[in-house]
Amino acid sequence: MTPNQAKKLCAIALAACPTAASFLDADAVAAMQAAWVMLLEDIDADDGAAALKRYLADPSNAGKIPSPGHLRGIVDQARHGRTRDGGDAFGDIAALQRLAYSSHRPAAASAWADQRARWAFERLGGWTTWATLEAGAGEAAFRKQFVDLYNSTARHDATERSLATLPGAARIAIAGPPPVTALVGDVAKALTAGGGR
Repeated sequence: MTPNQAKKLCAIALAACPTAASFLDADAVAAMQAAWVMLLEDIDADDGAAALKRYLADPSNAGKIPSPGHLRGIVDQARHGRTRDGGDAFGDIAALQRLAYSSHRPAAASAWADQRARWAFERLGGWTTWATLEAGAGEAAFRKQFVDLYNSTARHDATERSLATLPGAARIAIAGPPPVTALVGDVAKALTAGGGR
């Protein structure tokens, strides 16, 4: 998208949200346009216009000025589809269990249609944890943890994917757990500091 095209989209967004735009002075509008130029430079002009149209037509966004991030996310969803919801992915666990997998015989990685669901399930203890859950509160807590973990990683991946083509954008990786040796060292320090108790 050219700078003029990005500025035009910004002007349309401001015109569509007159109340919110009325609080911006000329300097703020100029800075906003500069941000739109910088953050939408790799987006096709037609895709950007379609994303803005979708954002502005959504009643839940009424009166809210979109950010370039909103438009990038909409363009990404148009290209790659919406990210699957963790609640839907949780159904994979029951489906695999119905296929006769037990806590003593975990599902092969190839049996999972959604590798993010497999990753989240294993991260929470996998079939061993699943077998020990009691129906009711324990299962509900596990489901919430699974859905939260699945959705947060899905949002992270979608954001990173939408920024992949933006020149100069920082990439943020999800850090894994600390090494076991670091945890043992921390425990040893805590015990030493506490007098060995």
